[in-house]
Amino acid sequence: MALILTDQEIKQSVSMEAMIDAVEDMYYHYALGEASLAERQSVAVGNSQMALMGGSLTYKGLMGAKTYTTVEGRQQYHVSLYDASSGRLLAFMHANWLGALRTGATTGVAVRHLANPDASVMGMIGTGYQAGTQVAAVCCARHINEVKVYSRRPEPRAAFAKRMSEMLGLQVVPSETNRDAVEGSDIVVCLTTTKQPVLDGDWLDDGALLVSAGPVTLDAQEVDQNSVIRSAKIMVDSLAQARYEAGELVAAVKGGTISWEQVTELRQVVAGQRPGRESSTENIFVKHFGIGVVDIAAAKLAYDRAKELGIGLDVDI
Repeated sequence: MALILTDQEIKQSVSMEAMIDAVEDMYYHYALGEASLAERQSVAVGNSQMALMGGSLTYKGLMGAKTYTTVEGRQQYHVSLYDASSGRLLAFMHANWLGALRTGATTGVAVRHLANPDASVMGMIGTGYQAGTQVAAVCCARHINEVKVYSRRPEPRAAFAKRMSEMLGLQVVPSETNRDAVEGSDIVVCLTTTKQPVLDGDWLDDGALLVSAGPVTLDAQEVDQNSVIRSAKIMVDSLAQARYEAGELVAAVKGGTISWEQVTELRQVVAGQRPGRESSTENIFVKHFGIGVVDIAAAKLAYDRAKELGIGLDVDI
């Protein structure tokens, strides 16, 4: 029997804290060679596109695939989870919310390992569908007292601040400018759809952790080159994907500002193979795109929680 799960069922059953734990555990095993990544590939029909990605969790005896379509700006995500020993389909799930959770959780793992321990102010640039899980994840990973949020349109910005204040029980304030959101923030997260930089690296305080989780095309640079230059350490979730998805880093390498040897994968820090933060004043830049092996770890968590709660639809496939 395979378990079919909807977005709403996953939303009701999987917490952000549990997702951060699951993603962190996956990164640890991934660093030890006990998980593998299938990089993102895509196909197109006219203006419609489908992407495929996935991975295996050897330490759990699982493998899986994620597909998503982009049609007229709208995306639909699905994940299939398989038993590696039998090839049996364990679960098929609608994964729009799951994707938002795992993207937030990746930021949460980065904050756990790379933000200053006393970080208390967050700056958030972007108020779209996945911005809420970014804020929730950072608040899970550190004791945050204030969140400053900016997006171009004042109405969504104010609505997002109000909604997150009520949800998290802390002060979330709309900022008039992106600079206001960045300056004075210990942790800055960008998740936008822009192809032009949304911040100037000079706005960052010393010791800031900057996370970019937005566009994954080479013609997009969500943060400026100054942000890269100011970073004592640069982290990514996949060096292989960074070479064709991280516009900021590809531009910096081509310009001679950095070399790929200076870029570390987040899993190496989680497993203690490479150093994380070594000074309270060093700036750290994390660029993550969302990798398929994280989706499989997220799907495993959703599957386990659904089984515990007795939710979802069992289908004989």
